Amino acid sequence: MNFPTGISGPVMGIVLVIAGQIAAWLFGLVRGGFKVGRLARTIELPANKTRLPELLNTAHRRLEELGFAPGASAGQFIQTGTIPGVLTSFTHAKTKKSLTLTVHDDDAQTARVEMTLLYLDPILGDTGESAYRDAVLAYVSGQADSMTTVANSSFAAFTCLTGGIIAWLAVLYLKAMGYHPLWMPLTIVGITNVLTGFMAIYAIARKPAELTGMREAIIGILLAAAAAAYAIAHSIR
Repeated sequence: MNFPTGISGPVMGIVLVIAGQIAAWLFGLVRGGFKVGRLARTIELPANKTRLPELLNTAHRRLEELGFAPGASAGQFIQTGTIPGVLTSFTHAKTKKSLTLTVHDDDAQTARVEMTLLYLDPILGDTGESAYRDAVLAYVSGQADSMTTVANSSFAAFTCLTGGIIAWLAVLYLKAMGYHPLWMPLTIVGITNVLTGFMAIYAIARKPAELTGMREAIIGILLAAAAAAYAIAHSIR
């Protein structure tokens, strides 16, 4: 029952931070419907060959509009990926993905246009990637007249919220186990989650239509800060 007492404050703080991140990923996986991997989807469009050039021109124009560039193979288009150091770039439009466009001849009059979209970096929890994939396919194929803006749930905001909850669970458990000084690990957890929360708020404020989670980040900051303040107050009594 007294196993935490032998662990140093910094190590305990790092363990709690990692535990919060793992918990955020697991809860996010559940919230996203257990969708992981490349989330590939293929659609097929029958087309009269007289209209095929128009359909392909529309698809190419809209792919370029969405930031897709020609890939290494014929018919492949790549959306480039995140911009290092730019917090607001971590939205669906900046997650690296590939769209392959293939034309199949059925007969002298008709053809089938096949479009396959998949994420090149495996998704570890669907925060809206499936919805964005479907929106891209609908727009590029001409099934939709405009590109739908798909909001992305901020993982940083959710991590902050989960970290704040973990912080209070840690306060209650470590206090019951007689761990001391209580302030040291909780200060590490508090500072980490407050910084994570403010980074999430900054990113969401820059692109409110593309990122959600402002409330989660604020609640997470308050919980983490309150847990750290309580631990400090308890330690100096």
